[in-house]
Amino acid sequence: MSTFFQADVACPHCGEVASRSVASSINAQRSPRYRQEILERTFQRPTCGACKQHFVIDEPFIYLDLGRDQLIAVYPAGAIDEWAELEREVVATHAKGFGPEEAPHVAQALGAKLVLRTVFGLEALREKLVCAEHGIDDATLEAIKLRFFAEGRVPYESRPRLSEVVDDKLVLVCEPTPDPDAPPGSAPRQAVLRFPRELLERRFDLELPQVTGGSWVDAGRALHDRGVAVADDLV
Repeated sequence: MSTFFQADVACPHCGEVASRSVASSINAQRSPRYRQEILERTFQRPTCGACKQHFVIDEPFIYLDLGRDQLIAVYPAGAIDEWAELEREVVATHAKGFGPEEAPHVAQALGAKLVLRTVFGLEALREKLVCAEHGIDDATLEAIKLRFFAEGRVPYESRPRLSEVVDDKLVLVCEPTPDPDAPPGSAPRQAVLRFPRELLERRFDLELPQVTGGSWVDAGRALHDRGVAVADDLV
């Protein structure tokens, strides 16, 4: 089952504090509506009662979807500098719920198929769900992003995320970035990259080892502070 708790959450726009329901774990197989909300970008995005602005409740939780073999540890986007430590926690969660020392045999059989991932922020989680929906290997996608960074097509700071697949093309949407030459009050720029799905079939041998190696499968792994090496113990 999916579990939530009540917590006082401050609006990042005006500081108004209100009691909100905050997820601690999501079981997408039993509660598919939460998966749909994540895909629709409505999950944990309340409206402030004071300033009427929408905002994201950016708190950690576990996302489990046995039907799609996914176990994902979700952390706040701002915790990304702690990736080397945090990516181990999904391994511990898997061991507790599905490992041979604590779990019954039925759970162990289910857990043996799970792919473990760590992500930072709801958009990163959504991207993993879109990959699963379209049968896209997330490591190959991140290797392509790394190639794009190296070629100067997009800066790493823009954090491109797979938003959708349209007419056999992958659509990457970047985080909005300020345009220093734009008039005051203008909306930030938001780059969009499109490339054919067939690009996923090419070899990215040089890039793949840089984006894998732990449960945080992301191009940022190659560009961030390397931190502590992570054991190769993923399912």
